[in-house]
Amino acid sequence: MRTLTITRKKTFVGCLAKFKFYVEDANNPETTILNTPCRKLGAVKNGETQSFEIPEEAVRIFVIADKVSKGFCNEYYPIPAGTEDVALTGQCKFNPANGNAFRFDGVTDEAVLANRRKSSNKGLIVLVVAIVVGLVIGSTIGLASTLGSLFGSETFTGEGYSITLPRRFFEMDDDTFNAVYQSSSAVVMLYEETFADYPTLQNTTPRHYARIMKDNVSYPSTDITETEDGLVYFDYTADVGNYDFTYRVFVFKGSESFWTVQISTPTKDMADMESKIMEWARSFELE
Repeated sequence: MRTLTITRKKTFVGCLAKFKFYVEDANNPETTILNTPCRKLGAVKNGETQSFEIPEEAVRIFVIADKVSKGFCNEYYPIPAGTEDVALTGQCKFNPANGNAFRFDGVTDEAVLANRRKSSNKGLIVLVVAIVVGLVIGSTIGLASTLGSLFGSETFTGEGYSITLPRRFFEMDDDTFNAVYQSSSAVVMLYEETFADYPTLQNTTPRHYARIMKDNVSYPSTDITETEDGLVYFDYTADVGNYDFTYRVFVFKGSESFWTVQISTPTKDMADMESKIMEWARSFELE
C-alpha cells in the first residue's frame, strides 16, 4: 500500500459541500462511477488536507458531490502503478452546469478533459431543457414576448428575495440552486451564499465576489461590468450539442449573504433578450 494525500484548496465556490473521494476497486465496490466499481476513501472539506491508503497498482481516483449528481458532477485522476506516495491538489470550479464540480490541478490527460466536457454538457442539458424544447416546437422570442405582454408579469418570492418575471415563467425543482424559473426562452437561477456560513464574505464587495466567480468559470467569459444603477455582472457562454447558450451572472450583496442571479438564453437570441434580462435583474430585491 501507499499513501495518497489530497489537498482541497480553499475557495468560496462550493465551500459548504463535502466532496467524496473514491478509488476504483472491483473487489470491494460500494458504488459505480463512470461505469467503474469504486470504494469510498472519505470526504474532504473546503480547505482541508486528508491522507488515504491506496494500492500500488495503477488506479483511478474519483470525486463526486453525492450519488444523485454523480452522472454530471464528477472528476477522476489516473494514478500509475508505483510504490511512492502520491499528493494531489484541486478545488471546486464555478460551473452551475455540473454543480461546481471539484477539479484536480495539472490535468493534461485528454480522457479526463473529455470527461469534464461531457459532464458539463450533461448538466447543461438539465438546466436548459425547457429552452431546447421551446426551440424544437418552434417557439420564437417574438411570440414569447407577445404572450408575456398579454398575460403580464408576476413577482416570484422566496426566503429572503423577490423577482418579477413574465407570467410565462414557472418554477422548477432543482437541488443546486435556491430557486430556478424557466420559460421557453430563458432560465433564471438564484443562488445564495451566507456570511454565517462563510464570514470572510462580509468584507467582500460585489465586484470582488464576481471576480471570484469569473475566475472559476470553466467556459469563455467576459469582463465584469458595473452599470450606473449598480448592477454588477459578467457573461459566459457554453454549448449543448448544437445549441450555444449565454449566461449572464449578476451579483447582489445583502445584509446577510451574497446572491447570484444567472439568466441563460440561446446565444443567438441574446441581443433581442438583453433589455429584458436587464429588466428582470433590476427587479430582484432582497429583504
